[in-house]
Amino acid sequence: MVLRSKVFDWQIEKKMLNLHVINTTHLTKLFLKDMVKKNNGKILNISSIAAFQPGPLMALYYATKAYILHFTEAISNEVKDKNITISVLCPGQTNTNFQRNVSSIKNKIKFNTASPIKVAKYGYDALNNNVTVSIPGTFNKLLVNLNRFLPRSLSTNIVNNAFSVDIKQSSFLVVILLHATTVNFYNNKLTISIA
Repeated sequence: MVLRSKVFDWQIEKKMLNLHVINTTHLTKLFLKDMVKKNNGKILNISSIAAFQPGPLMALYYATKAYILHFTEAISNEVKDKNITISVLCPGQTNTNFQRNVSSIKNKIKFNTASPIKVAKYGYDALNNNVTVSIPGTFNKLLVNLNRFLPRSLSTNIVNNAFSVDIKQSSFLVVILLHATTVNFYNNKLTISIA
């Protein structure tokens, strides 16, 4: 698997799978057992807006974040009749060391970056307000909902090209899609109508 100009070996991928899938599942179930007995508790899992679409060049990361999102939603539903809140925080770009670890300098996303403190507060507040899925930021909410209006193949291609296209072009496409009255995808051609 290639991750933005870095070739990942199985040992690194296995660590990511263990962290995002195995450890999240294990810790959630471990603590949830006592919460169910006491009929009280809160769990906040961390996913990403990456969970809402396929992510070429970061396929494993996107897939594991999708697992966390769906796992948390399902477990939350299973305990909805109890005094237990289970929430998943799905931030977008956050100003952490993540980019330094996974992307080349050339491809770093330099817009729509949130403060880690604001993201953490948003997730904490959502947990305390019994919100199952929390997505901080209007732009992030827009991004996760684009998949509802675009064909999956187009959405996947946009993610694939996001790191190789000039950011002004990517932002321009998003602005066009926001003002579009119809978006059609037929025979591998995108047609956008603006009233």
